[in-house]
Amino acid sequence: MQTLIDLEQAILGCVLKSKEAATYALTNLAPADFTKHEPPFESMKQMHQKKMPIDMTSLMAHLGKNISRVGGAAYIAQIADQGLPSNIITYCNQLKDDSKRRELRTLLLTTLEKIKDGEETESLYTEVQKGLNKTISMDRPYKTLDKAMFDYMETIDERQQRGAGISWGFTDIDTALGPILPKRLYYVGARPGMGKTAFGLSIILEVINKGHGVYFNSMEMDHSQIIDRMVSMVTGISGQVLQVGDLTDQQFKHLTTATSKLHNMKHFAIDDTRQTTSQLKLKSTHFANELLKQGKELGLIVVDYFQLFKNPLAGMKIDEWTQQVSADLVELSKELNCTVLCLSQLNRENEKTGNKRPQISHLRGYRDWE
Repeated sequence: MQTLIDLEQAILGCVLKSKEAATYALTNLAPADFTKHEPPFESMKQMHQKKMPIDMTSLMAHLGKNISRVGGAAYIAQIADQGLPSNIITYCNQLKDDSKRRELRTLLLTTLEKIKDGEETESLYTEVQKGLNKTISMDRPYKTLDKAMFDYMETIDERQQRGAGISWGFTDIDTALGPILPKRLYYVGARPGMGKTAFGLSIILEVINKGHGVYFNSMEMDHSQIIDRMVSMVTGISGQVLQVGDLTDQQFKHLTTATSKLHNMKHFAIDDTRQTTSQLKLKSTHFANELLKQGKELGLIVVDYFQLFKNPLAGMKIDEWTQQVSADLVELSKELNCTVLCLSQLNRENEKTGNKRPQISHLRGYRDWE
């Protein structure tokens, strides 16, 4: 079982191994969140603020004489081997939760002592309220209406500059839903074998052809299968012919043109890893940052499909897990300012209705995460 010390070591190890993990941890955690490892994390924070490289050697140099407080150079070297950068979001959430629990426990114990000492009730109420206000997360503070309206007008201005948004590539969907806009989560449900992946790829091709970045997490098919599908859709050559390789001269010409075009689309990423939402967030954030270097933005994340996400905690109940996945995807769309399209399997309940038309309640697992 992972102890608090193990958790702190894992976070520090991730910071030393990965720039993306370092940015996330150093942005979302404070030195006070740590128990034994506050000095090295404080040093990492200072190095990050000064845009210094953070590795084992530079950390030891920055700690200087304070290195003995954390067990010396050998201990720092041991920490460097700990943790998986792909799990950094989970690690940070766990440590932050433990830190808040410690703050709350301290507040309650202090209050009990003051009650025993006979401190005035009014004074106790005030102190407890101040302590709770400090403990409550302010990562997303409230906004007064004037600030909210100012942000809204900025959003309207951005929409005017951006234009009507990105088309889904299907006129009926554009009419029903409007264009692809940022900070949205959509679910597309269908029974197995009904063409969910093909539908998702059609939308992906529409978006990347217009120059917008797309991150595709295909947890059912690997890279080669996805490329086969895309080439078939672009060229009109059947998947069976592509797999056999018996192409006519004209088909080979179409194939060469299509592969050349797809090869140059560096604003499209395929991730065929079956993973947690935390891992998806870390990798898609890295890709979004890479796109910015190309002068492009991430417009769409497609997940194929919802039920294949990994549950990071073996003891987590299915209803808790599915609810968390949905919440994580909404959060991801907001943080990366993009649309998330999540494909999902349908259960058989829609077949029992009169017109057999699917509803949101027919998404497999919906009752668990409603």
